Amino acid sequence: MAVNQQVSGLLLIVLVFLVTYLANMQDFAVWVFLRGLYSSLSLGFLWFLLTSVFSKKVSGIFNIVLVFLLAFNTSHILVNASHMNFSHYGLAFNSSFIDSIVNPSFFRLLFYIFTAWLCCLWLSRLHHFNLNLKIVVPIAILLCLLDFFLPHNVAYSNWSQRNILISNFDNFKSPALILKSKGHKKKIHIQNLNGVKFLTGQKKITKPNIVLLFLEGFSQKYVELGLAPEIKKIQDEGITVRNFITNQLQTNRGLYSSLCADYPNLISFEAKSDLMNSSDFDQKCLPHALKKLGYEGYFLQSAFLSFMRKDLFAKNAGYDFAVGADSFSPEHIISSWGIPDNLLIESVYKVLVEKTDQKKPKFISALTSGTHHPFITPYSSGDLPKAIQYTDHVIGKFYQALKDKGHLDNTLLVITTDEAKTLSPRFPDIYSHWGLLTFAGSGLKKQTVEKIFSQVDLTNSILDFLGEAESFDFSGKSIFRRYQENSSIFMGNIYSKRILMTMSEKSFLLCDYNFNCAVKEGDKNLFAANYSVKSANPEEMNNLKGFLFNNEVSFSDMKGRILFEDSDIVILKKRAYGVLEEFKTTPEVNQHLRYRVEYEGSISIPVEYSFYACGDPSTIHKFKSVIKEAVQSISLTIPSHLRKRNLCHSFFILNETNKDFKLKSVQLIREPI
Repeated sequence: MAVNQQVSGLLLIVLVFLVTYLANMQDFAVWVFLRGLYSSLSLGFLWFLLTSVFSKKVSGIFNIVLVFLLAFNTSHILVNASHMNFSHYGLAFNSSFIDSIVNPSFFRLLFYIFTAWLCCLWLSRLHHFNLNLKIVVPIAILLCLLDFFLPHNVAYSNWSQRNILISNFDNFKSPALILKSKGHKKKIHIQNLNGVKFLTGQKKITKPNIVLLFLEGFSQKYVELGLAPEIKKIQDEGITVRNFITNQLQTNRGLYSSLCADYPNLISFEAKSDLMNSSDFDQKCLPHALKKLGYEGYFLQSAFLSFMRKDLFAKNAGYDFAVGADSFSPEHIISSWGIPDNLLIESVYKVLVEKTDQKKPKFISALTSGTHHPFITPYSSGDLPKAIQYTDHVIGKFYQALKDKGHLDNTLLVITTDEAKTLSPRFPDIYSHWGLLTFAGSGLKKQTVEKIFSQVDLTNSILDFLGEAESFDFSGKSIFRRYQENSSIFMGNIYSKRILMTMSEKSFLLCDYNFNCAVKEGDKNLFAANYSVKSANPEEMNNLKGFLFNNEVSFSDMKGRILFEDSDIVILKKRAYGVLEEFKTTPEVNQHLRYRVEYEGSISIPVEYSFYACGDPSTIHKFKSVIKEAVQSISLTIPSHLRKRNLCHSFFILNETNKDFKLKSVQLIREPI
């Protein structure tokens, strides 16, 4: 049988692996290379089998699909140092995410891979491969089965050793298995203010304005490479934590740990910020504390607030106002990631200087987006170093304006990041957690802190600067204190499926979700040029497991369980919005259904809802109500005779007005009484 199309796909898979590996690995390890090559071959033979059952024309179409898949996955490796995660398929329908992927650099990559496929097709036709499927099929199946069980070296990137299929197979094996041990979860993150307090310089006023800048994906490594000279100048005049750790990747997780003094979920799919938005997960955050101290809170970002529902998070975290790209004129939007960073920082300056109530000190948080892939700025696209330099210039200009206008003396400027990104996959795992933290203004003088701190410590540090940390019970340390002891810091990488725990100022434990672990030690410090690797002992691994058991939270842990959720709904005048759902009750006799509605405006909204045992209309329960508040919940009890039954449910919101109105969200939640 002539199998040119099938062989070309196999060759392409192997070729893309070879080029990606050789171009992006920080050091060459023979076993790791052979493991990755074998995994690519097994995927290639699996693809061979898949395309063998179709006609030549259909096989050609499949290979075109393969070209796009390899381009998307290679792009993901270059940006996130990991294979694509198929469980994040929902992002494929998000415009901001699509803009991050589909850009000029992606099309260049697509062109290279398509050209490589044509070469593979030409090569396969040149040699006229003829293979006996009766021989190839068992060989291919055996290769794939062995691929599942062959060991891999956790000290090296998962993408370099396992193909995209094997890597995603692990996504279906729940890491929560390690969390299902008996016992009750307890609070293990405690406040630690035992260090000796210091302050370089003198505060000018008791309650200065606070400006907290989150620079998207920024790393201290950028500063040390000379890519951010303006931030370096600011560090020369303030206090900088050189070894500052970001606890997780993804913006919503970084904001949560920074603002709420709590570790984010390190292995669970759900983000705790989403739990705050969509369940009864109650977490007090820095804006809540500062509000009690008389501050007025503002959250601003370059991107649209709807992405990752940061509009809801800002509200639940305690901010008084939230502003995103949605609030700016369309001519200011330069991409689906919103407005340019210079316009955002100009807005921060206006809020700081011009906003009405000057009697209240201001707490202003701002999140940039210029250094988010695909790195679109007013001057460049797809070029991370140029995007870093652009954002650096914007921050430098802002800092100089504060100095020139005399605002720096009564302003505490905090420059940090939501997450840390490396310049390429060549950097070791720990570099994806090397963040940025600098305090300046308000009389501070230059000092470099070499001790290791993390995002969880940011809230206590700001409150400690104000002399108010002991008035609250937030977890974490303060960078304004000198500590004798070293305590472990925990990190997770939701993309590469790795979890890390610092063990000293130079070493850390590195594990995958199956708890294959190793200890890596830097030659000089935690973020070193060279690392030695040794085996992990059971006690170290148990410490990490114990932390995860007490830290991870999911929707199933919450009192309420979300059965249905929808958001950003526009109801036209004289129309209705309806939900028709079927769900099964749990064995508890006493249960509530809770309808949570959030909307914009001040009108009264009539609602009608009902449920009955599916197939038995005689059990119907009907209700009517009126929603009068912007956020309101309606609860009703499920009768005992309907327990463990499938319930057909309807819920209608009526717009009886002569104008359209917008629902921010609608949720149906089941909860025990």
